[in-house]
Amino acid sequence: MITLDIETRPTTDESVIDEIGKSISAPGNMKKKETIDKWFAENYQSELENAVKKTALDPLYGSVRMIGCAIDDNEPVVFIDKAGESKMIESFFEVIGKSERVLTIVGHNVQDFDIDFLWKRAVILGIKIPPAFKEYRKRYSHYVFDTMKEWAGYGKYIKLDTLAKAILGESKSGSGEDSLSMTDEECAKYCAQDVELTRKIYKRIIN
Repeated sequence: MITLDIETRPTTDESVIDEIGKSISAPGNMKKKETIDKWFAENYQSELENAVKKTALDPLYGSVRMIGCAIDDNEPVVFIDKAGESKMIESFFEVIGKSERVLTIVGHNVQDFDIDFLWKRAVILGIKIPPAFKEYRKRYSHYVFDTMKEWAGYGKYIKLDTLAKAILGESKSGSGEDSLSMTDEECAKYCAQDVELTRKIYKRIIN
């Protein structure tokens, strides 16, 4: 078993940011030029910042900042992209590839976000993907235990923080949006805590 959680970051590509900026428009009910100009003067920068932040959820534009994982009951290990995103993902894939068996991946919303994001970034970056990791992307993979789907059901959503409070009486130390402004050290602790909470929830569910 390997418990997994990733942290992502938004695009820093100026050409992408420029395109996002061009797509921002005033509310449709505004018709007068002076009203539209006033709206842009007051709202454009915050609208642009929010739109750029959302690219952290899209592997076409965002990137993987950290990968937190823990094999069985071992302490979480957090891979950080200090040497570059590609090397970080490759280091994590080495952990997957070293196992003689396909490890079950445990995570919260792990199949639709973490696994999917990692796979797509690997494709974009031209990284060789271990055969075992390809198993995790299958819709009904026997090697994925998603705590969100197990609790809420397919197509439904529950936050990790909400579930942790209800089941464990514990809370997350922040949110995904908060992590965008964290230092690497703070974000690594945050990521490791998510791994720990998810593993605890998994064990409570299967007992």
